[in-house]
Amino acid sequence: MTIKWITMLATFVVLHVLQASPVQQAPPLGPLGPYSVVRAVRPDLHLTPGLAMAVTLSASDVCQPGYARQARAVPVSEKRQVFAEYGVTPQRGERFEIDHLIPLELGGSNDRRNLWPQPFAGAWTAGQKDRLENALHREVCRGQEPLSQAQEEIQQDWIAAYQSRFRPTGGAADGG
Repeated sequence: MTIKWITMLATFVVLHVLQASPVQQAPPLGPLGPYSVVRAVRPDLHLTPGLAMAVTLSASDVCQPGYARQARAVPVSEKRQVFAEYGVTPQRGERFEIDHLIPLELGGSNDRRNLWPQPFAGAWTAGQKDRLENALHREVCRGQEPLSQAQEEIQQDWIAAYQSRFRPTGGAADGG
């Protein structure tokens, strides 16, 4: 009889806990799976909060010619893992690049928490973010903006940073 009561109590507790816990539904599947070009304009901040290098870098460090090329070290296996975390299948991954949210040229890290699949096509593309990265790098190297401010700006909302610098006219090529 005691086992019956324990079983009933355990069943009640499990059902009560399940009922109280919100169940997250998977995002609807689109042509590219749950993470599509439409949703890819900004990284998922739970997966990619953005990280700068753990060591103290200064503007003079990142402004050295070839710094970003020397700092780049993301193995293919890690790129595949980032695609998997975002639900992008390798076959469809050809429309994306694994990008650094905080770019290497601004002292960004190769850590997975700074990586995300960014599309080459769509309203906001890898090419546009590259343009912003180059502009921020020039500003930092000319002493017009502190490195930490440039990192924060691109980490918080790269599209807003792009719009504040390039004032898009609303055409599709400008993301608007």
